[in-house]
Amino acid sequence: MRRRQHSKRAWIAIFLSLMTTAAHATTWQVDGAQSTAQFALRGPWLAQIEGRFAHIDGRVTSQHDATHYDVSIRIAAASVLMRRDSYENWAKSAEFFDVERHPWIEFEALAVPHTLLLAGGELHGALQMRGIQRPVVLHLQAADCAAPARDCPVRATAKIDRGDFGMQARRVLIGEHVRLHFEFLLKPDAAHRESK
Repeated sequence: MRRRQHSKRAWIAIFLSLMTTAAHATTWQVDGAQSTAQFALRGPWLAQIEGRFAHIDGRVTSQHDATHYDVSIRIAAASVLMRRDSYENWAKSAEFFDVERHPWIEFEALAVPHTLLLAGGELHGALQMRGIQRPVVLHLQAADCAAPARDCPVRATAKIDRGDFGMQARRVLIGEHVRLHFEFLLKPDAAHRESK
């Protein structure tokens, strides 16, 4: 009888512990109005081709100890903006982002340590573009505040080979490497606030 009572109490303790952990997980939304995603690559005659995206969203979730975060960010490929209509139309076409078939560009990283956001360094994650997912390394800058992504933006850069994502067109005229630059700020998640 005592063994049964002890076992029952143990299971109750485990259940309460799991419920407490879930209750203390915190979720933030990417603040699209204050976040930026930009890219650049070499164009004809060594000219610089640059663009940015108007629509960014995503979520960042921290566990109860607030030492690690799961990051999920997506960018609407069709929201690309460039200085020339011809460049913009090409970027949206099947030769580049192929926005009709692949409307989202997505990045995910799991268990990102808070210390990395503070001190900067290499953030390893997965980038999906044109339906192809590849590992990618973002280089984070050291934060300007004690609460990065909330009180100051998280800034990151990366360089990818466009051929890895099926962008094989115009390889003679257009450079292979695409440089990426991101700045992200977060805001409280509306759904998370309502559930409290």
